[in-house]
Amino acid sequence: MPYFLAAAGVAFQLGMLIHAIRTGREQMWIYVLALVPGVGSIAYFVAEFLPWLMSSPEGRRAARSLQKALDPERDLRRYAAEARLSDTVDSKLKLAEELASAKRYDDAIAAYRSCLAGLFEHEPKIMLALASVEFEKGDPAAACKTLEALAEHNRDFRSAEGHLLYARALENCGRLEEARDEYRAVADYYPGAEARARYGMILKRLGDEDGARQAFKDVIDHAELAPRHVRRHNAEWIAMAKRESAPAA
Repeated sequence: MPYFLAAAGVAFQLGMLIHAIRTGREQMWIYVLALVPGVGSIAYFVAEFLPWLMSSPEGRRAARSLQKALDPERDLRRYAAEARLSDTVDSKLKLAEELASAKRYDDAIAAYRSCLAGLFEHEPKIMLALASVEFEKGDPAAACKTLEALAEHNRDFRSAEGHLLYARALENCGRLEEARDEYRAVADYYPGAEARARYGMILKRLGDEDGARQAFKDVIDHAELAPRHVRRHNAEWIAMAKRESAPAA
């Protein structure tokens, strides 16, 4: 037990020091934490860390993450109670999102479908959320059907994420030529490398090696001109394009 307490104390001190450095606290705090670790860490926790935790967006997110880890179903219980009491589209949507986050896909699908009634019968954002859960559940045919109904009833609605989801659902249904056409269309305006990389992969599946190489080259060329944060966000797809473009050994 003494070793555990000592280790916890060291971890706490290091945590406070790292927080002070990362959040740009005054140099005085760095000296206090380094030279007087025990008392200094407690003082920093009370004077700086707790106010940051309660007021900053990062702190609130950290608090919510900790709360979620300690009680994963807390929000689910709250949203379920709200949906029972108010029975509004907004409350049911919150419940559906939480159910999807908990990977309770059948319940999430039922909750989303219950929202698609009356004035909201063909609400595109709800239909898109439903299709996303259907796809995550492993039912790409249902996702295709939902997205096709969305397009039929909302001809002016545009969503790059929805378009990419439709292409992926088509591919997972084995409708490869249709998927290729949708990947090609969405790659022209999707804000990131994923659509173009997936377009290259389906061209490769269909035996179009030249087209696939060009698609992967486009991913790499765009990455070279992109800011660092964009490259970091798309690192998985850029790496895949480089890997697929590499000469065979």
